[in-house]
Amino acid sequence: MKVTDLQTPALLVDAAALEHNLATMAAALPGPRLRPHVTAHKTTELARRQAAYGHRAFTCATIREVEGMVAAGLSDDLLLANE
Repeated sequence: MKVTDLQTPALLVDAAALEHNLATMAAALPGPRLRPHVTAHKTTELARRQAAYGHRAFTCATIREVEGMVAAGLSDDLLLANE
């Protein structure tokens, strides 16, 4: 499959760079010291990867993001950063 054959929107990730960045952030800010913001990537699969590195608390900007995280089983500690 070619990139031009993908339905959009589609998330394309350099897997090696992603793993490097996840490991780097986990080393710099382990566990609860980092609360990733779901809006940055808008995907529960990346949130799962972050959780696997020990970052199980997430910030969401919308109720829909919270609902998606709960549906994906990523509801240990969710913060709705909204008025």
